[in-house]
Amino acid sequence: MNDRRPIFDVNDRASTSPQRHGEPVASFMNRVAGPFWDDVRELIQSWADRVELDNDYRDIASRLRNRNDQQYEAAMLELIVHEALLRGGYEVEIHPDVPGGSKKPDFRATGPTGHFYVEVIAPAGISGAALAEKKRIDRFLATLNDLGDHNFLLRIERLKTGPGDARGSAGRSEIAKWLKTLDPDEPRQLGAEPKYRWTDQGWDLIVAALPIRAEHRGPQDRSIGVYAHYPAWSANDAPTVTRALAAKQSKYGDLGAPFVIVCGVDFRDTRDRQVIDALFGRTKLSYVQDSEDDYEERRVGGFFGAPGAWRAKRVSAVIIANHLKLHQMHTARIDIWEHPGAERPLPPGDVLPGARRTWDGERLLEGARPSANEFFALPNPWPAHDPWTN
Repeated sequence: MNDRRPIFDVNDRASTSPQRHGEPVASFMNRVAGPFWDDVRELIQSWADRVELDNDYRDIASRLRNRNDQQYEAAMLELIVHEALLRGGYEVEIHPDVPGGSKKPDFRATGPTGHFYVEVIAPAGISGAALAEKKRIDRFLATLNDLGDHNFLLRIERLKTGPGDARGSAGRSEIAKWLKTLDPDEPRQLGAEPKYRWTDQGWDLIVAALPIRAEHRGPQDRSIGVYAHYPAWSANDAPTVTRALAAKQSKYGDLGAPFVIVCGVDFRDTRDRQVIDALFGRTKLSYVQDSEDDYEERRVGGFFGAPGAWRAKRVSAVIIANHLKLHQMHTARIDIWEHPGAERPLPPGDVLPGARRTWDGERLLEGARPSANEFFALPNPWPAHDPWTN
């Protein structure tokens, strides 16, 4: 190996505070101290060291140091898939040449039964404008979290953004002065905490003061204790996944071999509703004339299509990797959704430690679900330490 700079700085770390609002994941991983995070960093480095070619190593290492979270998350997912293929017994080539084109998929995996190609995606579920507003909110909340009152935490009850950046330091200063006028030992009923409203240049913030128990008063890592301003919402990420898959299905032409797309997501849905909607379409009722049943239920708009009208048949399988994080591998949900009408079915063997599943239009068929921790030969428990104690 030549010129392989370590992914993380080699130094003594002292910072033990949780990730701040707006702090890039790469920056947080590089500065947070403690044996929990040391274990994770060492695992990331050891897996990256198994990347064979120096140019490929430098590419993935640079993205794991990138302050853009989407770059970091995509590189981390690629690293996990690379390690999974190696552990599955495959020879792995990164960005291989393919027949009849200059574009290159992420991996070619070669095993006893032949080879297949793998593309890794992490669909962005937030628009450019929404992302810009999120960053403005993150900067404001990070400033507010540095308030540093020893007696109170804040509960955010309302937060409306203005057209530009908030004057966060000014708001923090006003709230700090208000907190100094309050007595943390004054008896109050739950829900009757004192509140303060700060408005400035279109920003509108309402916070409540939550007294800290006497034995825990003093310097705090962060000043916001409760985020109660988020509205109730119902996630629908299926269209984002369908669009991301559609952009990849024909990108490399006919590869002459099975083609697998690994899709990294963070779904709250644990009942597969969004995945089934993305792959096989949403449920639609259609009126049927001169039928004993007035309506028939069918699925429309899915990436795979439906029985008798399959689409994207060059894609052998879509692997949905939900909450696949190295420091929380035991919570990952990995499902290998095999295309029922694929031109080249996915061969047997381990691609990722997930259950092989398919949908025949009526029933969900599912195989065994192996343990991700066992598949990657991680210690039990993993990680072996608490993240916030040294």
